[in-house]
Amino acid sequence: MNENRQVGPITLEPTRTDVRSVEKELAGLWRKATEGGMPGVSAPATRVLLANIIVYARNSQEADRASDALVRIAANHPARTIIADAEAGEPGQELEADVSMICNITELGRRLCGEEVRLHAHGQSVTALGTILPVIEPDLPVYLWTPGEITPADPVYDQLLGIAEHWMFDSRQFQNLRAGLDMVTSLAIKREPVVIVHDLAWSALLPWRESIARLFDAVPARAYLVGVRSVEIGCSPGPSVEAKLISSWLIAQLEWTNPAVRFSDADSRLEHVTIECELDGLRGTFRASRTEGGIAIEADAPDVMGARSTVVVEADSTAKSLGSILDAPDREWVYERAIAAHRASK
Repeated sequence: MNENRQVGPITLEPTRTDVRSVEKELAGLWRKATEGGMPGVSAPATRVLLANIIVYARNSQEADRASDALVRIAANHPARTIIADAEAGEPGQELEADVSMICNITELGRRLCGEEVRLHAHGQSVTALGTILPVIEPDLPVYLWTPGEITPADPVYDQLLGIAEHWMFDSRQFQNLRAGLDMVTSLAIKREPVVIVHDLAWSALLPWRESIARLFDAVPARAYLVGVRSVEIGCSPGPSVEAKLISSWLIAQLEWTNPAVRFSDADSRLEHVTIECELDGLRGTFRASRTEGGIAIEADAPDVMGARSTVVVEADSTAKSLGSILDAPDREWVYERAIAAHRASK
């Protein structure tokens, strides 16, 4: 196989430096890639940066997982990624940085490269993370990603959100969904200008939302929406964050004032959404349920064709959710309405 046709991410060995020398080290890596190329690959390097992505990780395990996910999407979303590995309880007072490059060789032999800067913040230096503005690539959008739980009264959030235009998080990591969403609202949505929020859990639910909407595509089926009697969501004991988000989405979209939503226990995840309706004395059941490799949808209602179909769903992953958010970075008004509905519900 021709070495120019190698496909997949290749990462240069990182170079340790101080924060003040990051740009100098990156310039050196680009010269190395342009002049000599990466070991075993002779394709020419092209510097393509579409965004700045700042990761605020609370420990090295979170930082490693975030780095792995960003490497997986680097081919379609090359960026300057700044991963802040914040071990507040560890000794040390200085910010240090590991500087590297992530490159993907296309099938046509073109090498597209992004950059990774991993900041090691220990002790009191954690509070200095908000001063990393000089590390940001100018004239590109700035995304903040917090892959773990949101900690209340953490001054670093305010500092980093002062830099970012977008905030990506995963509400499945919240110990308390309502408290977490309250913090999101107070920290981001109420800011001026507003920081656009993106929830990886919400993004992962797109196939479910599309499947439920498809149940009511036909005009006769759509009429039943005015007579929704109850909704049952099969989920893990708790119920799960996914189930709560689906419930809030339905409440917001249908503008229910007194929704009858019940959660039933399933094995370990969101398993089905069953909507019971009544129209002019006629009852109908609309159901989306998890099957192997997809989501099955079926309707059993008078005047509605009872044909069954399956929406094929790819396996969910952090990288997939990140990629879909970066592909569609606009403000998600439907999600914000769902948050408001959840906060208002008892």
